[in-house]
Amino acid sequence: MKTPLWFPQSFFSRTLWLVLIVVLFSKALTLVYLLMNEDVLVDRQYSHGVALTLRAYWAADEQDRSAIAEAAGLIRVVGGGVPEGEQHWPYSEIYQRQMQAELGADTEVRLRVHAPPALWVRAPSLGDGWLKVPLYPHPLRGQKIWSVLGWFLAIGLLSTASAWIFVRQLNQPLKRLVFAARQLGQGRSVRLPISDTPSEMAEVYRAFNQMAEDVEQAGQERELMLAGVSHDLRTPLTRLRLSLELMTDENELT
Repeated sequence: MKTPLWFPQSFFSRTLWLVLIVVLFSKALTLVYLLMNEDVLVDRQYSHGVALTLRAYWAADEQDRSAIAEAAGLIRVVGGGVPEGEQHWPYSEIYQRQMQAELGADTEVRLRVHAPPALWVRAPSLGDGWLKVPLYPHPLRGQKIWSVLGWFLAIGLLSTASAWIFVRQLNQPLKRLVFAARQLGQGRSVRLPISDTPSEMAEVYRAFNQMAEDVEQAGQERELMLAGVSHDLRTPLTRLRLSLELMTDENELT
């Protein structure tokens, strides 16, 4: 079957396309996973809840703030008690933007997931100072683990299929070359097609076709030479035979 013009004509380009397909498929699965995952919606709802809690805290009277803080688990942090935040890409930046959209562009957010998990928020538009908001992380649920495992399995299967296609594309021209060499060894006239062959194998096919032409031409010249030698050998023998026959006839007449 002839290779279409739009199909890559070299093993390098074919390998590049296979790698790109695998990468794009991986990205597509990641996008589907994120779209099907409700974590983004949960994070948005959590940031909105934290913003409402902070608004309620700063909007209340001074004597009522302690009751709100105790009920919501808030802790007022004064001085240098605010630790450096951790970076968890891309969630840290996303949460920072969400809180700034809720509480103002000058809002600062520091997040720590380890020992203990907590969130520190400073919103100058509401009040001066930092508030520590507790976090309640939960382990990855079973269905999410199976989703990740299914994703890895799909990537592995696609990678294996891509590798098999590449090896098949590489082995097919080689098998054709082996078959043609055997046919040539049996004395048959054979030519390899170049139009539907990858560029790396096209040069090999051209060299093989040239070798086949040279072998056939050498065989034809050898046959022509043997035919001439045989003719030259037959002519003296024929003359000698005719001379012997004439001598025999003359002896019989006498």
